[in-house]
Amino acid sequence: MLRNRICAILTVVALGLTASTTGQTEDLARLLAPCIAEDTVAVVSIDAGRIDVDAIAKMVIDTASSTMDASQAQQLKDIVRRLGQTWRQRLAQFSAAGGERLYIVCNLGDLLFAVPATVRLNEPAMKAWIDGLGAGSLAYARRDGLLIAAPAWAIERRKAQPALRRAELSQAAAKGTNAPVEVYLIPSADSRR
Repeated sequence: MLRNRICAILTVVALGLTASTTGQTEDLARLLAPCIAEDTVAVVSIDAGRIDVDAIAKMVIDTASSTMDASQAQQLKDIVRRLGQTWRQRLAQFSAAGGERLYIVCNLGDLLFAVPATVRLNEPAMKAWIDGLGAGSLAYARRDGLLIAAPAWAIERRKAQPALRRAELSQAAAKGTNAPVEVYLIPSADSRR
């Protein structure tokens, strides 16, 4: 579980270093209801089509290089260049598989990846893309217009639960800035106490 969370966080950071073609007009509470639980604390929305890998790489290099000597700065540039190439390829593969937006649902007990199952979605290609993230062994389920990826036990847990619409998710999304990567914090009433 910890490995999955770390991989997901690294994925978000890597994608963040890199945006929706359809915008944030959809009702996220309704769309993601099959993935949401009482213990959901955050949802990360990634608009893969708007992520600018080169701009992120430049920002990382410019920021970090100012605190490094020349050899360290060159090592960083080499690492960031390789990561940039990798993420350009991954984003192209995501788009080729029919993906536009990726949601990562962060619950206290599990972590789920959700991709809207549009008519363009090539499910086998999308599964291969998600598997390539290195998030561990994942199971897949189609539910209410979503392709959901999570550990098998989390998929089973979701099957036993009714879909849950949490209005605070739509409220948080409505306050978003339509950035390529947005994090919506939605702690439950119990979490707030």
